[in-house]
Order: sequence, then C-alpha cells, then structure tokens
Amino acid sequence: MSDGQEIYSMAEARKKWGKLPSTKKARKIRHQKITKSVDRRSLRATGRTMQFNFRCREGLKQQAQAAAKQAAIPLAEWMELVVDAAIAAQAGGSEKDA
Repeated sequence: MSDGQEIYSMAEARKKWGKLPSTKKARKIRHQKITKSVDRRSLRATGRTMQFNFRCREGLKQQAQAAAKQAAIPLAEWMELVVDAAIAAQAGGSEKDA
C-alpha cells in the first residue's frame, strides 16, 4: 500500500492490532477497564435532562442529605420524590376545596 493508505484499510488494522478475544473473561476485563476510566455516573441512564437549583435555609440541605442517605437513594432521586409528593398533596387538597 502507498503511504497514508494503510490507515483506511481494516485488513491492515487487524494485522497491526489483532483480534480482540471474545471470551466471557476477556469481555469482563475490558468492561472493568472501561468502567475504571469513565465516571460511573455517566453510565447510568436516569432520564434526567433538566437542572433544578434553589437556595434554601441553613440546615435544610444537610437534613435532605441525611434523609436521602437513610432511604439509601441519591439526593436527586429523594428530592424528586419529595417534590412529586408535595405536588400530589397540593392537587389533592385543591380537589377537596372545590
């Protein structure tokens, strides 16, 4: 091949790098190597696309973190549950008043 052409040839690439082993153990090793090099939070799909920030009174953040830790769930998930419960309670209360 002429100079520069070998970078476009898959056959040449396979000769140079060889074939990756496809055994279960080899796949597990590759997976562990990737997960060590990647921020694990980015590997978990959560469906969260919007950011929601607010300022709170002193001590509220620590209380929320403690409650989320006690529930054994991430703080963001705990906050979603609390906001959903507050919205449901508000919606339920307005139906009773009508």
